[in-house]
Amino acid sequence: MVGISEVGGVLPSVDDVQQSDISCNLLSSDTGCTSLGRLVDTDILMFDCLTASETQHCASPQYARYNEKFILKCDIQPDVKGVYWYESVEQKDPFIKFENDEITGRGYDSGEYNMLSSGALVINNVTWKHDGIFKLLVLDQLLSIDNSFVQLEVIVEPNQVAPSIDECKGSIYCSLYVEDYESLQCAVQGARPALQLQWFLTQADGEDILQFDSFSILTDEGTYNSSSSIIFDQRIMSQLPSVLTCIASGPALALSTKPSQSSVLLESSQSYEAIEFTKTPIGKVYVEEGNPAQFPCKADLHESLVIWRAGASKHTLQTIGYSFLGSDAKEVTDDLVISGDGTLLLHNVSMSYEGLYVCLVKQLDLTLGFAYQLVVLVPPSPSFPVILDCFGLTCNRTVAWEGTLACTVYNVHPDVDLFLLTKSSITRLGNQS
Repeated sequence: MVGISEVGGVLPSVDDVQQSDISCNLLSSDTGCTSLGRLVDTDILMFDCLTASETQHCASPQYARYNEKFILKCDIQPDVKGVYWYESVEQKDPFIKFENDEITGRGYDSGEYNMLSSGALVINNVTWKHDGIFKLLVLDQLLSIDNSFVQLEVIVEPNQVAPSIDECKGSIYCSLYVEDYESLQCAVQGARPALQLQWFLTQADGEDILQFDSFSILTDEGTYNSSSSIIFDQRIMSQLPSVLTCIASGPALALSTKPSQSSVLLESSQSYEAIEFTKTPIGKVYVEEGNPAQFPCKADLHESLVIWRAGASKHTLQTIGYSFLGSDAKEVTDDLVISGDGTLLLHNVSMSYEGLYVCLVKQLDLTLGFAYQLVVLVPPSPSFPVILDCFGLTCNRTVAWEGTLACTVYNVHPDVDLFLLTKSSITRLGNQS
């Protein structure tokens, strides 16, 4: 707490101050002074004479989005005599102040700033000029002054926070065959300040940072486009399949709640060719169209990498998702989630989902966990067999001694067998799709 400067044992008048040689250089001396303006209803000019200590009312740094309204929040006790804001450490006169329940100042008159009754500063529309250090002086009822400094960083959050990887075509998770690529690049566009991008090799026991090249380019709009590239070295190639993760960080993401990383499962076709299917039974799972389905994939080792592949047969399998056991549930698509225990969840089964689903588990080696054959059930419409030239469930037909009776079930999956029932026999008619 710093007291009011005294000249000759009394508070100085305006004339006294004008004749004095008090230095007002805040940065060079502990006796530097900053004008608070004329004390309300007096002829006294107030000065803040700083010492090496200060009271920090404001959290610093604080982050404000460009071209938005922002409140610079500070913890100011109630019943203070005055609150004074300065646009820089060097500025001598406050641009806005709060005294005797009245807000005044050039910043208030211009509409650029306002102040809450708590003393918090309101910036009505944040621009690049607001990026910097603001100074706050608080005058309490005992005419003592506290000073604080707060760094305000003006940020522009990119539209897509998670780094984009061209080969992933807009997805934050994808899988690629290493035989098709020699390197990868991730990028984030339209951020300020420039973001840092780093590549990690994500394994069951943690993450290792990799060697990468990064750079940022300043655009005409005042934002930065950042990118980072990585070349597949022996360290990566020796651990296939492996997960490479590009993570974005920096003040531009300080207010974001969106994911800030993208990952790639780097695969090798040779790794999958060695998988033995004959020793693992394939369980059939029947699910009606439109209903959810789930396929467990439990492994003994808690942090194993789980890879789910699907296809019409074991020869056409493609990776559809991957995750580490024990991690949070991973939403690969709107309809596909891998839970923390490796279970594959399909929210809304359709005919396109029918096929073989295989769970692979990797700790040291890649092994086959479980295999499922999904059969999608589609009830017929209408729900009963339709007899040619009959309208409804029953009808009377007059036929000759010989003839053809046509019976059809529409829009059903899988195929069903039809039978002809008479009083004395049951005849299988078969099916014709």
